[in-house]
Amino acid sequence: MKKDHDELQKELKRMKKIMHFTSQKIANELGISVQMPFIDESIIKFVQTLPVNLLVNQNDGVKFGKWILRKAFENDLPSNVIWREKTPMQDGSGTVGLIKMFDSVITDDIFKEKIKK
Repeated sequence: MKKDHDELQKELKRMKKIMHFTSQKIANELGISVQMPFIDESIIKFVQTLPVNLLVNQNDGVKFGKWILRKAFENDLPSNVIWREKTPMQDGSGTVGLIKMFDSVITDDIFKEKIKK
């Protein structure tokens, strides 16, 4: 692993400060409760005690996070679920298509002209 335990813990702390989950905000607006066990403080404290190789490791040459969680369910869930590679949120939201559409409609020159105003 390229990052040692201290480096990974520092990165996890940084991520905890900046990560926001839209599901929580949407739930609040709708007056419903969303439970997110993986961001519970007791779980976070427990995970911080684990060695790096249980948090991030490789399977068939591909790096995966949540290693210990994947291994825990390896006998209960299909392999294609356990070892599914993470896809960026924007891929599932459909914004990639919008970006391509905007790129085809709005040239760089048009964009530069509009931001001057």
